[in-house]
Amino acid sequence: RAPEEAGGSVQVVEVSAHSGQGMEELELALFLEAEALKLTAPDEGEGAGVILEARLDKGQGPIVTGLLRRGGLEVGAHVVAGSQYGRVKRLTGTGNVNLDRVGPSEPFELTGLKGVPGAGDSLMVVATEERAKRIADARGERAAQVRLKYMADTASNRKVDLEHTEAKIMTKTPKIWHKAKASALKKKKDGGAEEEE
Repeated sequence: RAPEEAGGSVQVVEVSAHSGQGMEELELALFLEAEALKLTAPDEGEGAGVILEARLDKGQGPIVTGLLRRGGLEVGAHVVAGSQYGRVKRLTGTGNVNLDRVGPSEPFELTGLKGVPGAGDSLMVVATEERAKRIADARGERAAQVRLKYMADTASNRKVDLEHTEAKIMTKTPKIWHKAKASALKKKKDGGAEEEE
């Protein structure tokens, strides 16, 4: 594929994360490309997306920033985010504007979860709080099993490393002990000869 300047179909936009140069051009290029290709995400149905970041606020509790891939998210909806669940109490959009509903690719912040999920966790809207709790508990249990397996694997690797290190020490210890003993005998012999003189 060749760039547009060479008669191809690939757009090239120079950007700099350091200076911010070209970001507006990139946004415009993406918008035009999506429009030309007629890219859309389904706006109907239960929302599904991803958590971009999450934090714990002293006054509001867990605050989650995310994007929906498909569907919609409304205030009052039951959601599962990673191994956390809750009911959306408040939705805010760009500029901290309160919203009643968000659709695909609209950034949002929500409050109302029972805990703080991790960045990259999936977010999904479910019908009832009971279902949300079951899904969150299952995800939490699965994550705990993965952590335990990782810890067990790491511990067994450490045990092998410790046994290997101990074996090395045991094979070198007699040599070191013999050298130390010989050195001490030599010093005693040399020191004893000086005392006699």
